[in-house]
Amino acid sequence: MNGRATRLLAVLVTVLSAASCTSGQQLSRLAALGAGTEAALKDLVRVLQPDNIPRFVGCILKDPAEKNCDDRAVGIRVMMQAFDIAGFQCSSCSPEITEQMCLIRNSLAANPDQCNRLQTSLKFETDICANTFGCDGVPTAQERAALLQ
Repeated sequence: MNGRATRLLAVLVTVLSAASCTSGQQLSRLAALGAGTEAALKDLVRVLQPDNIPRFVGCILKDPAEKNCDDRAVGIRVMMQAFDIAGFQCSSCSPEITEQMCLIRNSLAANPDQCNRLQTSLKFETDICANTFGCDGVPTAQERAALLQ
């Protein structure tokens, strides 16, 4: 995962996490950093392709086998853990941010081994691999990439 994509994911996860416990003004400031934008969506589609999911998960889990992970992967890890506490729900998120959250969730769930690895390693209380959180109509990154071709 390159630095820009990791920063984007960190911003997105921060926005999603913060949405459950911050005011609208703070959420607006976080969204202004790029989450929910078309550029963010394109980067997520690229980063969350099936061949990249093991590296994405490995970097989040600080797997020593994954070299050159961006330091922001630690932030993604912390934010995902915080978001787990909120049951992976975000009632105050924009539709674009919700769609990006679903893209991440559905892309992880499409790779059950890696999704379960993340779920188990981070000891999520919310089963992100089984519960769709209202994300049924959102395609995975792979499906979205195919639609764009």
